[in-house]
Amino acid sequence: MAQTPTAYVQARIDGCIRHCLLDSGADVSLIPIPSQFVSREKLVPDERRLLAANNTTIHIDGQTRLTVLINKQRFSAVLLVSPNVDEVILGRDWLQENNVVWNFGENSIKINGHPCHLITKNRHCPP
Repeated sequence: MAQTPTAYVQARIDGCIRHCLLDSGADVSLIPIPSQFVSREKLVPDERRLLAANNTTIHIDGQTRLTVLINKQRFSAVLLVSPNVDEVILGRDWLQENNVVWNFGENSIKINGHPCHLITKNRHCPP
């Protein structure tokens, strides 16, 4: 049985705690819709065309900017909103913007120099 990867951070987004996948293979950061995080009125149009790793199209409804709170540190995130994802994905854009250093051997990261604990996704956590 494959072990669930420890590639998530616990974050508070608009008052809700979420497990966010860190994905250095994703060019952009994504958030699911429908979602309590994003009302359609707050979406900024975004015409990008995205492909998943399996070469299927990822539909984008728009983008939004949200505050992500991790370990009492505030980070801004531009997130593309999509009905095709089921969890918050912090992609390479966010990882670079926040100077994330990922130590795979120690299963840890630093965000702008601040250590952060990585977790395994709780499968009972709502998307």
